[in-house]
Amino acid sequence: MIQATPDMCNYCFHVLHDHFHGQQSPPPPHIPNGECALFVTWKKYAKTKHEDLRGCKGTHGLQPLHEGLKRFALCSAFEDTRFDPIVKKEIPDLECSVSLLGCFERADNCYDWELGVHGMKIEFSVPNKRSSGQYCATFLPSVAVTQGWTKEKTIERLVQKSGYEGPITRELLAAIQLTRFQASVSEALYNDFTEYYKRYQQQQQEHSTNHAPPQQSPNNNNNNQKGNNGKLANLKSSFTGMFNNSTSASTSTSSKSRR
Repeated sequence: MIQATPDMCNYCFHVLHDHFHGQQSPPPPHIPNGECALFVTWKKYAKTKHEDLRGCKGTHGLQPLHEGLKRFALCSAFEDTRFDPIVKKEIPDLECSVSLLGCFERADNCYDWELGVHGMKIEFSVPNKRSSGQYCATFLPSVAVTQGWTKEKTIERLVQKSGYEGPITRELLAAIQLTRFQASVSEALYNDFTEYYKRYQQQQQEHSTNHAPPQQSPNNNNNNQKGNNGKLANLKSSFTGMFNNSTSASTSTSSKSRR
């Protein structure tokens, strides 16, 4: 399983920054691009240091990490329907966390997982008159611990998150298919991103300097000019000779025609 790093979070900040400034920046080359499942989470810190979730989106499917970070940095910022989209003025108050998922296992029942170790995805169907259809929802490993929930409370909240509004019965709990997983998590604040961005700009400047075309000295320019003038003179001479020969040939042909 790929390990999450702070620069993955900083890159998500960079993607969000670019979105508001109409730019696009490539991911740092030291971030691996292997395939993995991932989630990107945005939180906002108020003056009271209380954190508010502003968006969390991701996938259990495997995809290239660079593409996934860029995609879900924006999806979690703007497409989590539980919250209003993030606006530009909020960025300095944000924290980003990246969770890279692995070790997926099918659990024996809906309580077959460990608090603080596993995240979980539940799936169930309820074919009856009151509600019908397929339901699913996911919690990352940190959710239950952060909220101080028991296993029972966690499953109850997870069922509610799926959109199911009926009673949570023993039959329903028995019908739940739960997949547990683990995650490598890293976090970064906006201040971390500003330091990252300074390094990025410095690297871009060094790259531009190293790949700039060499400047020629005045003497070289004069020599080049002389060389070009000589080439131009030879070229003119060649054209003159060609013109004279062509004229002579035309005259000769014309004379023969008159004969």
